[in-house]
Amino acid sequence: MSAEPDIRRQTLKYMAEWAMTTPGDTVLCALSGGADSAAMTDLLWRSRQELGLRLAAAHFIHGLRPEDAPAEEELVRQFCRLREIPLAVGRGDTRAFCRQNRCGLEEGARRLRYEFLRKTAQETGAGLIATAHHMEDNGETILLNLCRGAGLRGLGGIPPKRDGVIRPILTLTRAQIEKYLAENGISYSSDPSNQSEEFARNRLRKQVFPVLQSVNSQAAVHLCQAAQRARQDETYLEQAARELIEQHGGGRWILANALAQAPPSLALRAVQLLYAQGGGQGTLSDAHRRAVLALCDKGPSARLALPGGVEARRQYQQLIFGLTDQQQTEGAQTFAPQALEEGKPVWQNGWQVTLYRGPAPAGEQGQLFRFERLTPPVILRPRQPGDRVFQGGQNKSVKKWMIDQKIPAAQRDGLPLVCDGQGVALICGGIARDGQREGIPGWTLAVRRI
Repeated sequence: MSAEPDIRRQTLKYMAEWAMTTPGDTVLCALSGGADSAAMTDLLWRSRQELGLRLAAAHFIHGLRPEDAPAEEELVRQFCRLREIPLAVGRGDTRAFCRQNRCGLEEGARRLRYEFLRKTAQETGAGLIATAHHMEDNGETILLNLCRGAGLRGLGGIPPKRDGVIRPILTLTRAQIEKYLAENGISYSSDPSNQSEEFARNRLRKQVFPVLQSVNSQAAVHLCQAAQRARQDETYLEQAARELIEQHGGGRWILANALAQAPPSLALRAVQLLYAQGGGQGTLSDAHRRAVLALCDKGPSARLALPGGVEARRQYQQLIFGLTDQQQTEGAQTFAPQALEEGKPVWQNGWQVTLYRGPAPAGEQGQLFRFERLTPPVILRPRQPGDRVFQGGQNKSVKKWMIDQKIPAAQRDGLPLVCDGQGVALICGGIARDGQREGIPGWTLAVRRI
């Protein structure tokens, strides 16, 4: 008897719980050709009509195993031809990238792969990227993060859905995946590096997990349950940190005394949020966050350099985050206007903007701005001379608002604005015009710093 019905039912239930897709979505499947990605892509393909999805696939060749790459690529091409799934293939030199960026092979390969996936998603019009992380992957990630001293965010493991990436098979075990492939006659490739204990993740898989399962056969399941609780707690605390910033600051600044007096669990999260608003990429270390908090007790002109060319500046009572003078000179460049289509995210200069008719789907992240009406066409564009925004009953100049917010001149032309037939509706990271309302909106803009 085929394992397909139970596994498909389990996968579809999990996708529905996390509102991973909506009818009409285009999903780009990260397809390495290995067991996990082959199973995930086949499951989505078999469920495409039920879910109302269009599928595409992307295969990235890292250049680490040139002797195996041609056979793996051909296997993937045959897999997609059989199912009539459009396929994009990319290539990279991971070792050269790691030397240039001073990172390990695993990190370099991941960064190159996701860069390719994001680019391919934009080119194919895919609003979602599906990756084939499964339950054991999640358990390994939780243990690795625990060993590194991670907080709740790290102990939350791999999120089911975040930043346009979905993980449909996160509740499946490797045994379930292998059984599904065998019973449905699906061929896949095996990466020899998965057996090498050179990598920490492999040592956990081969040495630690067997011990944990000898203590409790459901260890992986329970780790993932603990991770889900950690994610819930992290979501609550991060929202409280956002409210702290809104009450005592806004955008990329906060009153130093308010940050200093806040509980550490909120203050440290607020620092991360402010860092992102100031142009930072990635996650600050605990040492960097605590160094920022120390600025609150220093003089009115103290500064602290942070990763990515960002600095935290104490200016009298305010703590302000932004790019350094050098980075400001090299600041974000202007860009061509882009039309916003319903449900399709658009990325520009570190921002992701998605337009929805009515409310945003459950689980949508970032700031949600609800409008009673927007007048098409709705576009994302840089500022233009004479731009104004109606907010708080006042007609404000966008230029003056940027000056008041102390946005460096070199960055102003790169800050995206959402505009419709009535003018400026929203400044990313800033204000929205009057017309927002509670209850069921006519339109929603989901805005996220990425």
